[in-house]
Amino acid sequence: MPVAGKPASRLWNGLIARYHYLGYTPLPGAQLRYLIHWDHGILGALGFGAAAWKVAARDRWIGWEPATREAHLGRVLNNARFLILPWVQVKNFASKILALAAGRVGEDFALRYGEPPVLLETFVETPRTATGRSTS
Repeated sequence: MPVAGKPASRLWNGLIARYHYLGYTPLPGAQLRYLIHWDHGILGALGFGAAAWKVAARDRWIGWEPATREAHLGRVLNNARFLILPWVQVKNFASKILALAAGRVGEDFALRYGEPPVLLETFVETPRTATGRSTS
C-alpha cells in the first residue's frame, strides 16, 4: 500500500529507522514509499527513490551515452530501502514482495510524476545475502 498522509509517513520512517540496517534518511528525488500490509498488520516497508547519478555497469548495460543518461535518468528508480520486519519468516517472501512492487510501481510513479519509469535498480551488499535475507 503506498504511503499517503503523515501518519503512514511517520510509521514508514520509524520502521526504517528502527529496523533497517542503514537507518532512516530521506529518499532522494522522485520517490514512492510502500508499507507491506496483510490482514493482521504490517510486515515491512519498501522505498524507491532517484537513481544513482552514475553507475558504469548500469549505463553500459542500457547503452546510454552521457547526454541520453542525463535526459532519462529521472525515470530510473532505485529500490533504496527494503525491509521485512525481523519476526516475519516466510520462505521466498522477499522475492514475492519485489515482484509485486515491480508490477505496481510503474503505474504509481506515472500517476504521481506524469511518466512511467524505464528501469528499476537495486543494490545488495554481498555479505547481507549470505543470511538469506536480502535487504537494500
